[in-house]
Amino acid sequence: MDRLVKFVKRMDATALNTPGAVSVFQWRMERLGFADVRAAGTWGLALVAGGLWLVQPSEWIRNTFFKVPDEESN
Repeated sequence: MDRLVKFVKRMDATALNTPGAVSVFQWRMERLGFADVRAAGTWGLALVAGGLWLVQPSEWIRNTFFKVPDEESN
């Protein structure tokens, strides 16, 4: 626990403009590659598909995007 407290105090994680926090974020951005972006996109797609499956707004989608105007309403 003491090591964690010392690390947080040294990094000062609450202030993003400190050199320690900036160097950590720069280190992560330098190592960000195509596989990371592809994995994030895949997880995003999986989350959207899972959310749509959970909510199942098929009637709303059908009425909003594929609605054919009625001939009797005119």
